[in-house]
Amino acid sequence: MRLNKNIIFISLLLSALIYGIYREELILYLLLCSEIFIIIYPFIKTDKKNEIDICEPIYIILFLYLIHFIIRAIYLDHFPEEAFFGYYGLRPIYSLKVLTRSLLYLLIGLFSMVAGYYSIWPRLIALKIKKINLIFNARPKLHFVFAIFIFGLIGQLSLFLLGYGTATIGKTDIPTYLGIIQKLAFLLPISIIFAFSIYLKSKKKIYSFYIILMVLIYLIIFFIKGWRGFLLNSVWIFILPYHYLYKRVNITKLSFVLFILLLITLVVLIPLFSNYRVQLMKSNYSIFDALKNSFEEYYTDFNSSIKFIFNRMIGLDSFMLIIEKNERLNGSTLYYSVIGLIPRFIWKNKPNLDVGRKTAVDIYNIPSDIQTSTSVMNIGDLFWNFGILGTLIGMAILGTLYRIFYLYFISKPTIGSVGAYTILFISFINIEDGIGMLTANIISSLILVLIIFILNRIIK
Repeated sequence: MRLNKNIIFISLLLSALIYGIYREELILYLLLCSEIFIIIYPFIKTDKKNEIDICEPIYIILFLYLIHFIIRAIYLDHFPEEAFFGYYGLRPIYSLKVLTRSLLYLLIGLFSMVAGYYSIWPRLIALKIKKINLIFNARPKLHFVFAIFIFGLIGQLSLFLLGYGTATIGKTDIPTYLGIIQKLAFLLPISIIFAFSIYLKSKKKIYSFYIILMVLIYLIIFFIKGWRGFLLNSVWIFILPYHYLYKRVNITKLSFVLFILLLITLVVLIPLFSNYRVQLMKSNYSIFDALKNSFEEYYTDFNSSIKFIFNRMIGLDSFMLIIEKNERLNGSTLYYSVIGLIPRFIWKNKPNLDVGRKTAVDIYNIPSDIQTSTSVMNIGDLFWNFGILGTLIGMAILGTLYRIFYLYFISKPTIGSVGAYTILFISFINIEDGIGMLTANIISSLILVLIIFILNRIIK
């Protein structure tokens, strides 16, 4: 049944009016109402068949903005003392005026992104690019997939041997060959994507045994690494090929799966892994001792773990601090997209390109000798560099690129195109990173995918 946009908007508006009057913060809740409507707009804007493709990037990205900004705004409105969690020293004074202003800029940015996504340009550009016959439609050979799995496993084990296997921060003596080993390690999830895609098309039982074995190895490695993002990435590794190659996932089922996984991630994995990383960084514990202590601390202080969940979603806080700082970088972090592609073995003194590190030092006042990183968000990086006009234009460009990416790979899904889409999708939906590094990660992933398909064609 098609939802009536007017009924939805009027319902949201009335809810915002009633609660805004109750809270004596009418403008704040009207802004939140408008942003929620923009976020759910793509869900009620259906195609001619009255269907939506729930795995389009726009749905996932808007959902992430809902989590990081809208829910955080409501939380801060009720618990203002939790604002600017992680700020070093005396925290800035929370201001409803700054929160309202930040939400206004967010509204402009989201509107611009959605407008860019649904404009005529993505389809026109995608049709032009489609004429360039890249090799993504080729079916990866099974023995080649197993080979890149082995190379990926070697890469992951090499990271462990070099001391980069766990998700600890603070390495300053970065070896020149680290980037190559990290790309080699990235072959591990890539091989699982293609192996699962081949299985969905062939349905041979022997393939299921190999896939289960590969997945178990993958999960064990990334659990030991303490990487919080591995669970969400694991979801896309399986859902996207299943959705495009076997059977479409409807919105109810996907929403239920994502809700359960989000609940597990927020309530268990984020506080547990964060504690686990601290244990590894601040002690001489082994991996297993650190994990054991993390479980003990998690269960003995569950309430603070729940509070910690909400204080991990500080994208809105970063945006508010950037707006208050009123400083312009004039594009200085965007060049990361260029120099980020230069291997460290070519540029031995290549600087640290983590804009999250710059955010921690310049925005959260964290001393430079403390090794940490803080989310800046795509929209925050755009505003920090170019102000509201740059945010308006930049978000429109992002929305356009999201749809070009989707139309190019998914208009006629094959094992190759869906595999490439899944690999790049993981980079595209990273809204917490700066624009420069987001672009560099997408380009480097695309180059890696191209190399894989070229080798797949060459190797018999």
